[in-house]
Order: sequence, then structure tokens, then C-alpha cells
Amino acid sequence: MHEFEEEDLVQGYYVSVAWFIRSRVPGLSHEEVEELAQEVLLAFLQKIDRLCNPDRARKYVYGIAQNKCADVLRLRSRQSPTERLDEQLIDANALDPSDIAAGFELRRKTREHLERHVPEPYRSGIILRCRDELSWGEAAAITGVHPDTLRLRARRWYMRLLFDSA
Repeated sequence: MHEFEEEDLVQGYYVSVAWFIRSRVPGLSHEEVEELAQEVLLAFLQKIDRLCNPDRARKYVYGIAQNKCADVLRLRSRQSPTERLDEQLIDANALDPSDIAAGFELRRKTREHLERHVPEPYRSGIILRCRDELSWGEAAAITGVHPDTLRLRARRWYMRLLFDSA
């Protein structure tokens, strides 16, 4: 048995796994992303004995996450477009007006945090990626910044946002 603590695992990987899932499977709700991230970490904990090299834990976790994302995308491709639309309408009708207001407030605070902590042109790249759903390459071409630099700046900002809001 390896020296992994469950709490350390969740703290160390949860946010990055959720970010990974959100980037690989568009259109998931916050709850669906959380649920999938928990499934990934649970699968990792169940198979931790198979891990020969603890230094490869991160790669192992992301491999599980990639497989879970592929499962979701495969399931989606089997659904008819009308089934997906029905699910979206049910989700939209289930919203409480106070939830909608809270969402507006969260977006406002996120935008303010982004403006305060991320300089141009990185801010524009992050907005193009997140709001306009462009790829990192497309956002980089528009802003003139290397895609890896944009990803790194976005990750740093996102981690700071999580820690500042906690």
C-alpha cells in the first residue's frame, strides 16, 4: 500500500481534475463536473494498489479522467438531438430565480477578479477561451500570445480565484 492520504489526494487533484473535465466535455453543469471529478478520484483510490510508482500518480489520475470524459462523450453521441434538447429544457425549467440571480452575481465577481489580477493581452485570451469558447490556439492567434502561455496564465488566475473566494 502506498502512502497516499485521501484528503491530500482530493485537495491536490480535485480542482485540476475538474478543470480538465470541464475543458474536455463542454456543456456539463457545475454539479455534473463535480460528480465526474469525484468518480475519477474514487476510481483512483480503488486502484491505488496497482500504482507501482507514486511519482506517476498525476498521470494515472489524468488517464482515468480522460477515460471518464470519453465515456460521457460516447454516451452523448448515442443520444438523439431531441433527447439532449429535452434534458436542457428540463434543466432550464428547474432553475430557481434566486439561483439565476446568484449566477449573475458570481459572473460579476469573476469578471472583476479577472480585470484586477490578469493583465492584457492574457485577459482577452482567457475571455475568448472561456466566454466565446474558442480553442487556446484560436485565442492565441487573436491575442498574439503563445497558447501554452495563455493556458498557464489562465490556470494561475483560476487557482488564485479559487483561493481568494474560499
